[in-house]
Amino acid sequence: MSLELSESVLAARGERNRVAADRPVASFLEDEWVTSDSSKRALTVLIANRECPWRCVMCDLWQNTLTRSVSTSDIETQLQHAAGMNAGNFQWLKFYNSGSFFDRAAIPTKARDVVLRFCRGLERLIVENHPGLARREVVEFAARLHPVRLEVAMGLETANPRILERLNKGFDLNDFRKACQLLGSGGIDMRAFVLVRPPWSYSDQAALEDIRQTAALAADCRVGTLTLIPTRGGSGLMKQLENQGHFSEPGLDLLKDAALMARGNFPGRVQVDTWDLERFRSTRKSTSGHRAGFEYFNRHGEFPTRT
Repeated sequence: MSLELSESVLAARGERNRVAADRPVASFLEDEWVTSDSSKRALTVLIANRECPWRCVMCDLWQNTLTRSVSTSDIETQLQHAAGMNAGNFQWLKFYNSGSFFDRAAIPTKARDVVLRFCRGLERLIVENHPGLARREVVEFAARLHPVRLEVAMGLETANPRILERLNKGFDLNDFRKACQLLGSGGIDMRAFVLVRPPWSYSDQAALEDIRQTAALAADCRVGTLTLIPTRGGSGLMKQLENQGHFSEPGLDLLKDAALMARGNFPGRVQVDTWDLERFRSTRKSTSGHRAGFEYFNRHGEFPTRT
């Protein structure tokens, strides 16, 4: 991670949002399709906690983080609040903390016991984690969690080594491979977050080639789920890069093509992140270029035929 680049990221920031330590940033129930005929209901909790120590160029998650560590009691209260606000049964817990579950400054080590208790009776726990924090303690936690299955989501972003370095992610592709090898050896499932048209990807053609290479790398690392995220601009350093011609938000047409490219080069599940999808443009007059089309893709692995 570049100190100079990190300072530039911090200098370009605005103000944080007001976040309480004992309340999640958000929580909601969602269905994730595991096959075209079978889905799992997940309780997704966006945990309020200390900001991630990495200063990624494109990240806007810091806006809903704290400047101090939270307590184990805070984590327990947040989970209880989320469960109380989302009535109904769920089989999975997505514990997303805008950083890394195994970052001890963000999630206290003792809070893992709270999460273990909360997950009793569930089928799967999905957490975020930086590849650099893929250590033996992750495997040990997975063993304690059993029979609930652990899935670790990592922000791979791109297989382009030059772009990855400029994103200031704090790891290289070899680090990602090593993390996957360790997690896989412990029987831990993996998903990777991948950016569609990150900064310094200057054309749709280049963005699609990046998706092809990134999907192939994830497949080689035995990642089970690939989640495509359209890169968002408009704030911080991303706004500067856009003004300088180094970044342009992808349109929905490119996002569709990227989903198909990933599907053709990745044997596992490919999902498209549909959060805030309406902000992105579309030029094709087809329902497959809008939310319903992407939700159909997430279920069936293909887009609906045009009518």
